[in-house]
Amino acid sequence: MKKGMFAAVLIGLMLTVSGCGFSDGVKDGMKAAQKEDVNPLMEAEIQVGDVMNGPSDKKLGEYAYIEVPMKTMKKVTMEQYAEFCNQRVKDSGYNWFAIDFGDGTGLQFAGSTIDVSTYGTLDEEKCIVEDTGVVMLTGEDTYEYSESE
Repeated sequence: MKKGMFAAVLIGLMLTVSGCGFSDGVKDGMKAAQKEDVNPLMEAEIQVGDVMNGPSDKKLGEYAYIEVPMKTMKKVTMEQYAEFCNQRVKDSGYNWFAIDFGDGTGLQFAGSTIDVSTYGTLDEEKCIVEDTGVVMLTGEDTYEYSESE
């Protein structure tokens, strides 16, 4: 009986010291997998600006944007992009919604519609001033990019 109790205590101590049997590499891999599940588009803070008339004395509406570096955007999956479009952009009521890549470029969803977004150079109000391409909804939660001609 004492040997059984000692063995149970010894095993418990070994598991505690070794991190319940996971090596540091496995633990790090689990943390990385958890981070991969995070959608950077959904995690980004939505910022809102006023849409003003020409003389800037009357508010016409609002636009929204998020800031996501191009390096991060290149890792976004189709599923993550579709989730963002459906949950943040679609029917949001903003005059436009943009993703600012932080390098002077971004995507703009005019009228907060998810069927098409324009890629190109952004101005200070997150509007495309020079388009380079478009991202179009081509199927259920499927998007394709094409360069402007």
